[in-house]
Amino acid sequence: MKKIEKEISAVAKKIAALGRQLDRIATQISKGKPKSTAAKKTGTAARTRKKAGKKASLVDQVIHVIGKAKKGLNIPALKKKTGLGDRQLSNVLYKLTKKGIVKTEARGIYIKG
Repeated sequence: MKKIEKEISAVAKKIAALGRQLDRIATQISKGKPKSTAAKKTGTAARTRKKAGKKASLVDQVIHVIGKAKKGLNIPALKKKTGLGDRQLSNVLYKLTKKGIVKTEARGIYIKG
């Protein structure tokens, strides 16, 4: 009877260890890979376009325009120079400020970080 209890205990420990490994793998998958295949294809296409030297991405356009202005640019000037809409420009500026590439000098004035 004790022998069976020891075997059951050993199996339970192995199952617990496998559960922890599965949890680690699940978190790595959720952090590292895109959630859908469409997102994965889009990312690949964007990288291919950038390597081929065709059209620059929206982020690159905004960085370039802000980098040229020494005193920074406000939203209307950025919209005029990049040709982006309100929502697109807002999203790009949010991403760039989070990464630290662009900084806000004053409300609505952006400079290269």
